Amino acid sequence: MDLIQVATFARLADAQQAEGLLRSMGIDAFLKNENILRIDPFLACVRGGELCLMVAPADLDRAREILDTTVSDEDLAAQAAAAEPEER
Repeated sequence: MDLIQVATFARLADAQQAEGLLRSMGIDAFLKNENILRIDPFLACVRGGELCLMVAPADLDRAREILDTTVSDEDLAAQAAAAEPEER
């Protein structure tokens, strides 16, 4: 099956988070270049190696929509504050 790039990442943790998010939403995702970065991070940087998040072409639009829907730190703080019980 052919895969198509939906996003690129410079940091492994960010790439893994995005991959996990897509997988949790039922989209099969694959990190291209992950093993190169794990073996030799310097080599990946020198060669311009980015982590490429790949999905099936049929999932591309949905994956982009999911990845483009971000929650800011401010939004998370507001949600946490709203969930706290009021003091009397």
